[in-house]
Amino acid sequence: MTFKPVVGARATSWSSNLANTGSVSKAVGQIGFDVEGLATGSWDLKADHWSINGMRHAFRPFIQYRYLPGADHAIGEIPMSERDVAFSAFRELDLADRPDAAATNATSVARFGFRNTLATRDSEMGTRELARFDIFKDWSNADESLGQTDSDIQTHIRLTPANWVTIDSFTRYAKNGGGNVESLQSIAFNSGDFWKASVGWFELKQGADPAKQLWVMGEVKLNSTFSALLTVNYDALAKAYTYQSIGLIQRIGNSWEIEYVFQKRVSAFNDGSLGAQVRVRLFKF
Repeated sequence: MTFKPVVGARATSWSSNLANTGSVSKAVGQIGFDVEGLATGSWDLKADHWSINGMRHAFRPFIQYRYLPGADHAIGEIPMSERDVAFSAFRELDLADRPDAAATNATSVARFGFRNTLATRDSEMGTRELARFDIFKDWSNADESLGQTDSDIQTHIRLTPANWVTIDSFTRYAKNGGGNVESLQSIAFNSGDFWKASVGWFELKQGADPAKQLWVMGEVKLNSTFSALLTVNYDALAKAYTYQSIGLIQRIGNSWEIEYVFQKRVSAFNDGSLGAQVRVRLFKF
């Protein structure tokens, strides 16, 4: 079993609030933990045609919790363009990875579920993941007064038939039955260390605001230090580009990355916003 504490903060400021009466700012802290268990099994299965040399199954139950002081501030003042998630509504739990972090009003959130992976031996990488199946459910106090604290059931299926291609399928099922209400399908290609690209289709069937969106992402390595990245999101119902971004990733040493991004968003109300983002990431410790 592993235990990982999480501490952080995120601050955002806008020159104009929702009512256009002045500026608005919001700072959200984050204190929490990730707990994960592990159970494994292995089989001496071989299939040369699929480059399978043995198979290992890993089962990982997990619990994540985040306390977010300040998340309930500035409710009803944040610009609408910051409330619309650019891609899928399958949100990351961690504050740093959420595109709508400034708009969240839940001060306590949790996620629990199971992760399953099938892997095989690989002569180049040591181990190669063949497939995975994850299922999880969220809890938050955002709508606690309405008696709605738990989320729908979410699943993730990933297939990796070869090292250069990955197929992903995210699906959200209504907690009270009725089939899937949201899905995200994608396929990604990569050439190793030089370039990678992905295409995805997102569809939302729930409520009075359905969504059908296509997105394309690409990253090209320029040299040993810099990589260029591009993201485009197209709304098939609105027939408009709702999110565009371009940026650079700078690698510092063998442990750090700095990402510089310029982005443009257009909300469902057809109001747009321009922004700049700088993210520092420790990818090896």
